[in-house]
This record gives sequence, C-alpha cells and structure tokens, in this order.
Amino acid sequence: MKTSIFIGLLLLLALGVSGQTFYDHYSNGQKSQRKSNWEEAVQNYQKAIQLKKNDEKRVRTYGVNFIDYFPNRELGIAYYRLKDFKNARLYLEQSLNSQYSERAEEYLAKLGPEDVSVKAVDEAPEIPAEAAVPLDRSKPSISVLSPSLLSADELSPVPNENKQLTLTGRVEDQSGIYEVLVNGKDATLSASGEFQALVPLSVGSNHIVIVASDIHQNSEVREFSIVRKDKEFVRNDLLTDGGKYYALIIGVSEYHDPQITDLDGLPVEDASLLARVLEERYTFDPENVALLKNPSRGSILRYFDWLSRTATEKDNVLIFYAGHGFYDEKTELGYWLPADAEAEYTANWIYNDVLVANLKRIQSKHTLLVSDACFGGSIFKTRSLSQDAPSAFKKKYDLPSRKAITSGVLKTVPNKSVFFKYFAERLETNMEVYMSASQLFQSIEIPVANNSPNTPQYGDIQNVGDEGGDFIFIRR
Repeated sequence: MKTSIFIGLLLLLALGVSGQTFYDHYSNGQKSQRKSNWEEAVQNYQKAIQLKKNDEKRVRTYGVNFIDYFPNRELGIAYYRLKDFKNARLYLEQSLNSQYSERAEEYLAKLGPEDVSVKAVDEAPEIPAEAAVPLDRSKPSISVLSPSLLSADELSPVPNENKQLTLTGRVEDQSGIYEVLVNGKDATLSASGEFQALVPLSVGSNHIVIVASDIHQNSEVREFSIVRKDKEFVRNDLLTDGGKYYALIIGVSEYHDPQITDLDGLPVEDASLLARVLEERYTFDPENVALLKNPSRGSILRYFDWLSRTATEKDNVLIFYAGHGFYDEKTELGYWLPADAEAEYTANWIYNDVLVANLKRIQSKHTLLVSDACFGGSIFKTRSLSQDAPSAFKKKYDLPSRKAITSGVLKTVPNKSVFFKYFAERLETNMEVYMSASQLFQSIEIPVANNSPNTPQYGDIQNVGDEGGDFIFIRR
C-alpha cells in the first residue's frame, strides 16, 4: 500500500500545469528530431527541462517503466543543427555536468574550443542516437472480458432495463500502458492492465470504441456494438426471492511455459459458448458474467475477490474452469493450471485448498463449481445424488448449497472435451423452466462415461457450508 502511494506521488510530481509530463515533451521532442524538425524539437526539449531539469541515466516515466533521459544533450544537438552554436555548447556542457554520455561529448568535440570556428553543420556526420529511447512501434493488445463476445465485433445484448454497461477488459503492451479510453472517456486502469468503464446505453444498437495507448504513444483501436433490447420479458419468479445469478467462466488454451502443451483454443471456445448460453437462455444477466480467456493465476483470484464482494446471501454463483489440470494421487490434491503456470514449479498452480478458501469467502446462497480438467475428488465431501430433484425445487432452493461437477480424475483428458459437449448440449436443449445441478449431472453422467475414458463426478464441496440444497438453473 505504501509503495503504491509513493509511486502515485512520484507521478503527481511529474505532472505539469498542462497535464503533460516531462516525458511527454521529451518523447515529442524525439519525434520532431527524427523528422529533422529542429525548431519544434527545441520547444519540446525546453518544456521537458522546465519540468525536469537534469539529465539522468535512468528516470521513471510511468509505473515501473524507466528510460534514459538526456533533454539538455538533445536540446544542444537541436541547436547545433540550427547552427546556434552558442546555445548548443551551453546545453551540451549542462548535459555533461549532469550525466556523462558519449553522444554529448562527441557533439561538444565538433564545436571545438570556444575561440575556434566549427565545421559547417552539413559537413558533420550524424551520430547515432545510441542513448535515445528505443523506438517502440508495437501497438497494445485489447481483449474484452465482460460482457462476452458474440463475434469479433459484437458483444452479448443486455436487457432493456440496463441503462449502462460495466465494460471490463485487459490491455497488454511490452512498454507499459499509458491510458485506455472508452468512447473518449478514461477507463479505470490497474497496474496489471485490467480496465473497467461505465458505458451509457440507449435502446437499440450502441457503438463502443476502445482506444489503448502505451507510453510511446502507440495506440490500438477496437470497435464493438452492443444491443440494449427494446423489450425484455423478465420472469417474476418467486423461487429466487430476488437473488441474482453470477458466473465466473474461465478458459485456458494457451500457456506461457513451452513445456505445457497448448490446447488448440478449445477451452476458450467452450468457455465463450457457455457464457453465451447462460446469458441467452438462463437468468444470468451479461453484466454479472465474467469471461476470462487465458488468465493468469492472479487474474483468476482477483475475480474470486469480485464474487466475494458482490454476491449476497440471496444470490447464486456458477464457477466454470476448462484447461489443463493435474491430480496428485499421493496427496489427493487436484490443481488448475492458469496460463502462467510452470511445469517445473507449482507456485502459480491453483489447488483444491485455495479454491475451498475462496469459495468460503463467497456469501452466496448457492455455489456450483464445474471443472472440466483433471481435478480429482478430494474437494468433495460426499458424492451422492438425491433422486427427488425434479419434484423438490423449492425445498432445494431454500437450503444453501455448495456443489461441484468435475469431468473426472484421469491424469490426462483429450483436447476436445466429451464432458463439455454433453454439458453444453444439455443446457442448450433444456426446455424445462427449472433444472437442478443434480438433474444436469444425471443427464450427462452416462453419455460421458460411455463416450470417453473418463467418469464425471458430482457431490458436495467439503467444509464450505453446504446444507443439502442445490443450484437451480432457471430459464428465461
């Protein structure tokens, strides 16, 4: 916390009256210099020096990003190119007094002693800017986490009563993200690159433009459309007592560690399909569905934080994971492997005890965990099914529940999941108003077992407050 405050103070001290930092002017000066626009370069370097006077080998520009900063030297070179040798000498000497650099020394040598005339500028060979900031031309990448995507440029529609949308996403860039704008307004941006913005919605189609810029002013633009429905017929369902349905849906197909085999994009495709089915066919509003594509361990745990802060004792929470998993038979522990997992080290793995601890923090009425990975059975307290599921929905909903469905306990599973095929198909084709998690499991258990080498598991999650209820899916 203290470190964050300290960094924030440093950034505030760096801001000028105009709102631009010393680095903004320094960077603009280098752009002008590359175009041989020396008068403009002089103006920008002078403004940079007003905000930060001395040349420095390493200076912080944003967050944990550092650059070499030589404004006096570059201003001296700009004056040299303008044949203003008096000012060129003044600022080159000032640069060397602050911080030694070969580039400043070589240009000062061109000037020679003060009483000796210098060569014409056109005769002097240009010296490479070896100490200049490396030119970064790569654009940031932008991904939307919520609401889910129907296509490359279309977001899942929202109900008529949603007058604004909470848009969440992630931006990544090797140099560091400077800002994210959503429809021209600043989004809330975290150090890890996750952003959030509130977008007002009119009835019908809405255009959303996301612009992400890095500290070198390279920008990427993504455009989306989202529909706020004209009419929305919401069930006045007495079963839920006003409770909402939340979903955290995780798909991991790509891994940073080359020793961990990628999964051909299939878990991310499965996760995206599940998000769409829940939003379109069941009472999961898009703003309450978080879809994570190839997330890190930290990102997954942050969204558990979101559920623990958001879900109330009236609400229902579905958590789905598809990706690599590992089951240790000796310890009877199952693990999820996020995108930043390493094959040789378990520091970034997420194991049962971590999941159980995070599930305890979620104060929902019902929580259903679905794991399509090699996960094992140690998370379960019991693995028995109640056979009266179809006839006791009210009773099952009234009692708190913490249930889990897993694809099985094998050490490896195929990339294309038979488990998910039947799981998603059952949700898509269900015509009943109510369907319990136990019913859903019963409908897929035999087909999955008959068509794959794996046996799915269902039961109560141990030590997190299950009282015999069940998670109920409600159709729109």
